Amino acid sequence: MATVAETVTGMAMSVVTSVYAKMWGEAVPEQQRLTVQLFRNSFYFTTSIILIAKYGEFVCP
Repeated sequence: MATVAETVTGMAMSVVTSVYAKMWGEAVPEQQRLTVQLFRNSFYFTTSIILIAKYGEFVCP
């Protein structure tokens, strides 16, 4: 049985997902392309920070 916190979290995520899907569907292709590029760049940046933090000492002793 789900706790109250899990239920509320699930409901909030459902609302956010629904709103995001509606906004994405109404966005012009250029805006969708820029949004995807922004998320991609954020992923690359975050990954590089994690890799540098973990393996930086081996690259630049």
